[in-house]
Amino acid sequence: MKMSWLFKRTIQSKKKGRKVSAYFIGYRLNGKCYTERVIDADAPKAKSLAEDALAQKKVDIRTGEIFEKRKNKIKIRFFDIADQFLEKYSKVLKKSYKNDVSSVKALKRLLGNNYLDEITSLDVDTFKANRVKEVEGCTVNRNLVCLKTIYNKAIEWYDNSLHNPLSKKKKLLFPEEPRQKILTKKEIRDLLKNCSERLRLPVMVALSTGLRQSEQFNLQKEDIDLRNREIYVRKENSKTGKARRIAFERIDKGGLAILLHLREKAENYLFEKRANEPYTFSYIRDDFEWALKESNITDFRWHDLRHIFASYWYATYKDLITLANILGHSTTKMTERYTHTYLIRDEQPKACDLFKINASDCCTDAVSNIVEAFEAKNDFSNALEHKELVNI
Repeated sequence: MKMSWLFKRTIQSKKKGRKVSAYFIGYRLNGKCYTERVIDADAPKAKSLAEDALAQKKVDIRTGEIFEKRKNKIKIRFFDIADQFLEKYSKVLKKSYKNDVSSVKALKRLLGNNYLDEITSLDVDTFKANRVKEVEGCTVNRNLVCLKTIYNKAIEWYDNSLHNPLSKKKKLLFPEEPRQKILTKKEIRDLLKNCSERLRLPVMVALSTGLRQSEQFNLQKEDIDLRNREIYVRKENSKTGKARRIAFERIDKGGLAILLHLREKAENYLFEKRANEPYTFSYIRDDFEWALKESNITDFRWHDLRHIFASYWYATYKDLITLANILGHSTTKMTERYTHTYLIRDEQPKACDLFKINASDCCTDAVSNIVEAFEAKNDFSNALEHKELVNI
């Protein structure tokens, strides 16, 4: 049995931004296999230098010097690197920081006191088997992605010879299925009727615009651009970190009229729980859950309102590229996960269908008046004099 060997592997280079071939040395020590990267294959005399490194490694193994070298390597416990990952990387650069905190908490229960180089694929599979008994498969999937990222950061920061036990797991367990919860017109009416006063308008705007929760709740007065007839979504509020503009004519007219009304009375944020403090979901969570319960709607979350908008919009206009721009998706592949048109095939959706539902049940004729004034004069300033739009 070989104790050391030389091989070539194609890897993704972060510095060069592309895939490169590199020489690696593999060796066995105390029943465990280790790999170390030697040199890029396109470097001058790469193979000769790699063979020299292999020869030196054989000498180190034969003389026992390899044991001293490995003994002096930095030993890192998962508990410590996980905390560093949260503070130095996730908290600073990731919008999913709260999800990472939850994942790290779950991972620490099983892996917390282990050294990184002692965690094996068996430990990972044990974690999956135990974790799936507690939470849904998609949550387990996110935990595994977090673990893989922690290892990649440890390799980048401390030890590039460290083995990532998730590196060869191309397809993680429990692939996440797209949400398929779409309400009928009757269910939408019931939900709106049972909404409290502070909840009704946010739900109507979500149904009418397809904005993400953070994008909607952080809308400010100047983000409703009357001159260019656009809604401006700031990059700091966007999930993708990219700003975008949504033309007024791309969204539901009822939702547009409500946004105009809120803009007229707002000093800063359109949805404020207190002065200069925007809505948070925790502020309306109880109201939302109560409205769902009274409407006999189960297995429904706020993000599903975005799916409803996308499904009805696509069923009306059949334009996937434009819908992707409205929703802020980089590719239409993600947008396809939102267009559950087969679930509303019996609803016979038409343009501004949701607006008719909203206006008939929850608003006065002033909604129509504002929209008609805009279309006739191309000027919102006079139309916004209608203060009776909604009773807040």
